Amino acid sequence: MYKGYLMIAATRGVDLNSTWKIYPSGSTPDTASSGPTMDHTTGSGNYARFMATLLPQSDQFGIMSTNTSLQQSTLLSFWYFMHGTQIGTLALIVNDQTLWEKSGRQGVPAWYQAKITLLVGVDLNIAFVANQTGSGRSSDIAIDDIVLEGEPMSLSTRTTRSSSTTTPRTRFNASCDFDVDKELCGWK
Repeated sequence: MYKGYLMIAATRGVDLNSTWKIYPSGSTPDTASSGPTMDHTTGSGNYARFMATLLPQSDQFGIMSTNTSLQQSTLLSFWYFMHGTQIGTLALIVNDQTLWEKSGRQGVPAWYQAKITLLVGVDLNIAFVANQTGSGRSSDIAIDDIVLEGEPMSLSTRTTRSSSTTTPRTRFNASCDFDVDKELCGWK
């Protein structure tokens, strides 16, 4: 597992801080009918939850990282919770290509794990993107325990013909359980 720097950016001009919230286990947001009551890891930590009711129905939003390069195939794993009656879609998108996607209610109310292999590449743009199907209170999606295993080649540097530019970077914990600072671990 690497601990590196990933630059974080929002997609489509949506303020992600207003749509993804960190919740501690045991807390019940207004839309408790569709989300978890505890985190995946310990039952007493935190998790990230998309508050679908905060956006118009057709909007998309995501947790995105940019300018990540990998020297080897890398496993990205995370846990997700999608149980409401109006759950939309959660997708993992890399460089505008959907590598993983789930839509609608996923079984019983429980955390499910997803594992995706990311291939060697430069300037990988990794995003969790979600949407909702209805405007009700049963459309929230939660994620927890994002783990990215591998070695970065280079991060957040672009070279043009006339100059080399370093993009501002945010510290990213490649093993994010949303417990450390009760933040999005550098994901925005």
